[in-house]
Amino acid sequence: MNQIVVRAGKGDKDRVTMLPAAVKADLARHLDHVRRQYPNAGREWGWQWVFPATRVYIDRMTGA
Repeated sequence: MNQIVVRAGKGDKDRVTMLPAAVKADLARHLDHVRRQYPNAGREWGWQWVFPATRVYIDRMTGA
C-alpha cells in the first residue's frame, strides 16, 4: 500500500504516512538484511523493529 505505519508515536498514537517510491527498493533491501539478522525472532515479523540494535545485548543481572 506504499505506507509507513509508526506505532505508539507521540501521544501514544499510531500514525500513517506515505512511503516515497524513491526509497522503496532501498528499504526492501534493508528489511531483507534485518530479517536475515534475526531469523528466529520470537514475534511476528510485522512487529519487529525496522532499525534494530546492531548487536545482541545480554543483561548482566539476569543473563537474558
